[in-house]
Order: sequence, then C-alpha cells, then structure tokens
Amino acid sequence: MEKNYNAYSNYVYEGVIKMFGNKQKMINTSVEAIDKMNTSGYIFKKVDFSEVGDIIPIKNELQTVVHQKIEMETPKGNMSGDHYLIAISKDNGKLWKFIDTSGKDIETVRKYFPNLSSKLFIPKKKMTKKTI
Repeated sequence: MEKNYNAYSNYVYEGVIKMFGNKQKMINTSVEAIDKMNTSGYIFKKVDFSEVGDIIPIKNELQTVVHQKIEMETPKGNMSGDHYLIAISKDNGKLWKFIDTSGKDIETVRKYFPNLSSKLFIPKKKMTKKTI
C-alpha cells in the first residue's frame, strides 16, 4: 500500500526471489506491475489478513496458508477479493516469508516449490463486486 518495495521484499520467500534472478529484479518487476495496474485504473484500496490455516512442521520449516482480503478500485467498480498466501518460517515462527499463490492449488505451487507440504490447503480465489 505504501509502495515500500524494499521492505516488502524482506517478506518474500527466497525461492520466489530466485525465480526473478535476484531481489532487485523482483522489486523492479513489482514496481512495473503495480504502475501498469494503476495506469489501467486498478488501485489497491485496502489489504487485510485474517484466518491462518493449520501450521504444519516439515523438515526445518513451519508452513501455513494465510487468508488475504484485497479491496481494489477498478474500471468496472470496486472489487473485493479473497486471496491466499503460503507462509513459511525457518526460525520456528519468529520471521515469516510469503508466496503469493495467485489462485493456484497446492499441487501447482509445489511444482515450483517441492519443499511445500502437500497437506497445505489453498481455498479457491474469490472476487466480488462491491457497491458503495
């Protein structure tokens, strides 16, 4: 929301950063994507986090799924969406890093990150139009 991409990048799972090449490339891609969205009339209004799934210990990590509610202004009106992030901690829950599932199920996400537990459950992404 504050466009502090450097701070944001500190909470992105290392495997995601590697997919971009490095931290700066991931930040640059994020800035370009948000700028393109804003230019097209898509503006983030509010982001909230609520329910957390069961925490699953696997190898040297804790893993869970976190519900993210996003409210946006769009060219077709205000929208609200339920999205889900995978949260991973390698220090017994002191610091968590996140993977945006982009509406994909756990089997699809595990193709990119095979260390993820197959017990993680990612609900389907849902978008609803809001009236104000």
